[in-house]
Amino acid sequence: MYEDGCDFEASTSYHRLVLEMFFYCELLGKRAGVEFSQAFRTKLRKMFDFSLYCIKPNGKIPQIGDNDNGRYLVFLNRPILEHKYLLSLAAVYYAAQDFKLSEFGFDEETFWVFGSEGKRIYESLKARGETLNSRAFKDAGWYIMRHKTDYCFISCGCNGQNGNGGHSHNDKLSFELMLGGNDVIVDPGTYCYTPYPEWRNKFRSTAFHNTLQVNGIEQNDISGGLFVMKPGVACVVTRFLEDEQGIEFLGEVRYLNSLIVHTREIRLSKHGRGIEIRDSVMGSEAASVNICLGPGSENIVFEFSAGKLERFVGLYSDHYGVKNVRIFLKGAIKSGVNILNIKKKI
Repeated sequence: MYEDGCDFEASTSYHRLVLEMFFYCELLGKRAGVEFSQAFRTKLRKMFDFSLYCIKPNGKIPQIGDNDNGRYLVFLNRPILEHKYLLSLAAVYYAAQDFKLSEFGFDEETFWVFGSEGKRIYESLKARGETLNSRAFKDAGWYIMRHKTDYCFISCGCNGQNGNGGHSHNDKLSFELMLGGNDVIVDPGTYCYTPYPEWRNKFRSTAFHNTLQVNGIEQNDISGGLFVMKPGVACVVTRFLEDEQGIEFLGEVRYLNSLIVHTREIRLSKHGRGIEIRDSVMGSEAASVNICLGPGSENIVFEFSAGKLERFVGLYSDHYGVKNVRIFLKGAIKSGVNILNIKKKI
């Protein structure tokens, strides 16, 4: 685990799996009279803190990196991407109102772990009073914008497992977006690992993510193995700020074997105007922007300064072994700054 509480494998789904393993070990140890170290307990609390900020207003998580449905102990069936029960567990375990969000409530899974006493503890807590603000998890390279029911998760970190791949994807400067509590832009997911190597590589490729593809090449080389990435880019974040007007992110992807630099600025408005994305590329004349639309994109307007965004049918997977179709947008990037405005219809 990184010091910021994120799993080092560059996957939000694997973060859940590892968090469950560490949590149940500490819980069972405590019940058996075995006390874990203070360092372990501190890191576990940080892991829950990340989930608190990562979980979207609808109780689900953005799919960053691999998702193979991994769980440690499963007490009831739920959508694979639904992680809100973790906050109910944390609220009871730490007797902390920080984790009690009024929109979620007591989860049945918490009852199976803590019984009626757990429900009593939960009900004795006041709901979290402090608003969840934006948060940077710099070790993982994950940046989360939050304002009421608007949410944006930006990936701009290394390739997991000490930069060599593992469960990471070519998703640098990619993002997921919610506006008004609706999923507007989503990550296409994983689909599979070893059964279908070609599909494995497609779903973790640059073209399958909400970022730019430059000169038709991969951000990182994925030809060396299904869980290997040869580093091809370096990620740099130079700004992540929040003020009364909005939240602002500025990051770069620098290609290691060339002079190519992709710069992306994202600003989420706090006054209902949606989000603005500014892309520019140095050292290349051929680049395209890719966007995977979520189910809440019907009432959203996309304005692209570089020209028309083409719609096409692509593939999407919200849990392992299953793929479905989803509408994508694609547009050519021109020289200079390219602006994509995404906002709700009036």
